[in-house]
Amino acid sequence: MHIALVVTPAELATRTKDIVSGLTKAAISVEIFAVPSALSYVEGIPHREGEFNRTDQTHSADFIQQFDAVVCFPITFETTMDWASHRQANPALSILIGALENNIPTLAIPLEDKAPDTLNDWVVAAKGLGQLGAFWMDPVNGDVHNSPTLRYGDNSAKVAHNFNPEWLLTWCTNL
Repeated sequence: MHIALVVTPAELATRTKDIVSGLTKAAISVEIFAVPSALSYVEGIPHREGEFNRTDQTHSADFIQQFDAVVCFPITFETTMDWASHRQANPALSILIGALENNIPTLAIPLEDKAPDTLNDWVVAAKGLGQLGAFWMDPVNGDVHNSPTLRYGDNSAKVAHNFNPEWLLTWCTNL
């Protein structure tokens, strides 16, 4: 199995190394693509962001179809809104958009450090992505649904600390 791991800037991204380690130990190949504001979370972990300077490189069907699944870990309000509006602001976002367009199983794990000002917009956008085929994992208990349980706020550090990488491994192996 070969997955693309899209990393965005939120507390849960501090667990990226744990996630990659658990997946690779289970013989799952992982390629990391970080949005520009999340590059600090993937320091010291091999990632491909620097190889792509145009979104058309990562949005092509030939490129995206090499992946068996795409995971966004975590997905923030801003990334959800960009994904829902098909805004290909960077190569990592174009992977999320291309995954749904090419019927690649896509999992988003929502965790925002603070409540967005427009929480209802986040809910509507996330539900729309679920209707298009995205799956959502609750970072508190690992439950997966096509409609999200959005997590945010002061407890995000605790949620990130308690996130069990096995939940993601289980989702990947059940594809």
